[in-house]
Amino acid sequence: MAGDDLLGGENAEQDTDVERARIAHALIAGVRGLPPHEVPDGLCRTCVALLPAFSGLSVSVLGDGADTGVVLCASDDVAARLAEIQYILGEGPCREAVRLRAPVFASDLTRDPDRRRWPLFSDLAVKAGVAAAFSLPLASPGSALGTLDLYRKTPGPLGADRLRTAMLVADAVTLAVIALDHASPDPEGVAGSERRGGAPAPARAGFHPGPYLHGSGPGDHRPQHGPPR
Repeated sequence: MAGDDLLGGENAEQDTDVERARIAHALIAGVRGLPPHEVPDGLCRTCVALLPAFSGLSVSVLGDGADTGVVLCASDDVAARLAEIQYILGEGPCREAVRLRAPVFASDLTRDPDRRRWPLFSDLAVKAGVAAAFSLPLASPGSALGTLDLYRKTPGPLGADRLRTAMLVADAVTLAVIALDHASPDPEGVAGSERRGGAPAPARAGFHPGPYLHGSGPGDHRPQHGPPR
């Protein structure tokens, strides 16, 4: 389904513009005055505030290729773990969202068709207390930069208003990631600097934890440099 269709028809255009402006202002305010290394923290904190219907979220950027990823920020350990296992297993909504450059939703990981589509991911996600996962690509023209990944502890589809807000947040985060990439002194951009700034990458399936991989809990996005659990 095309993004414009998900956001609504022409009748919703004005509401969408108002919502887009609200989100942009919130993200700008959330990172204003922060030193560059604290911007991902502020970005994550603001996304959590903008998306209260979700239990947690993470922002990942692609590394050297579509099979490698770096967690730019995560709201909690569960969100970080969800990002990690998708790159380790090679399956899950975020991998599909990057490949398709379109939103991918799993509204009930406890049953088919979501469980059949990603059996390994679903099993580990449910064991972590996750019932639904939603991935939105951070898309620039011609490519996907990464994903905004959301989860909930209860199953069920998103309503139209929540879906519209999530997509607009993903659009705004895309612009923020592009700005971070341009500002990064690392030749590999933000993915390279985040990877080198965090803990040593585990020797598994191309997953590289950034310094914002582990928060101490919801609402706590301080860098934690320990290895992934």
